[in-house]
Amino acid sequence: MTATLSPARSSRTTPSAATHRPQPVLPSSPARSQTGTKLSEQQVKVLRSALTPRMTKYIPHKPTPKQAAFLLLPVREAFYGGAAGGGKSDALLMAALQYVDMPGYSAILFRRTFSDLALPGALLERSTEWLKPTDAKWDDNKKTWHFPSGATLTFGYLEHENDKYRYQSSEFNFIGFDELTQFTESQYRYLFSRLRRLKGSEVPLRMRAASNPGGEGHEWVRASAALISRPSARAGGRRRAGRWPSRSAPG
Repeated sequence: MTATLSPARSSRTTPSAATHRPQPVLPSSPARSQTGTKLSEQQVKVLRSALTPRMTKYIPHKPTPKQAAFLLLPVREAFYGGAAGGGKSDALLMAALQYVDMPGYSAILFRRTFSDLALPGALLERSTEWLKPTDAKWDDNKKTWHFPSGATLTFGYLEHENDKYRYQSSEFNFIGFDELTQFTESQYRYLFSRLRRLKGSEVPLRMRAASNPGGEGHEWVRASAALISRPSARAGGRRRAGRWPSRSAPG
């Protein structure tokens, strides 16, 4: 894994009018470069664009700064870690919806069991809150949202180890794992092979994951992210169980 973010304590924002480019916070005074030279209007525009994640009308919330950083990551694989309530699931759903206006785009979000998906406030219910008021259509049999562009967002689960083989002929531009430490490493690695796109497509291939600390996969997730622990997370020279490091893995 190439990056990790420790989320803010709260990410649930008041719904606002969806825009394709939410405005980032920039200095109110004229922007200047490191040399003190005033930036041109075009340079400020380029800077604003670089600091603003791609959004669609299907994302009704403005991302927090850390969610925005997660959405802006140009790498293929990234992980968003931290304690419960930090907006990780929202960030995953936002990421999955970033390209649903592109023809042929295909995304899938996983929880370990279907019961996990269907919990109050979990991914399925959250997607309904966001998408039911829009022109997206829900297929309950396939657990898939269909968009006017032809794009799809599907919800899946891998309760048993061999459930991963249900997807052996599938192709996705985006794959997301919510609560990654509940999955086995082999499930995650196998699904990585399902990242595909048509030749010439401008849609990036992305594997994204989020999780609280703990769970059966805590150790392999920590090892894969090559994270560096904070000194305060150590006790007697050993890592204290159930703590996420706070620094990013190298890109």
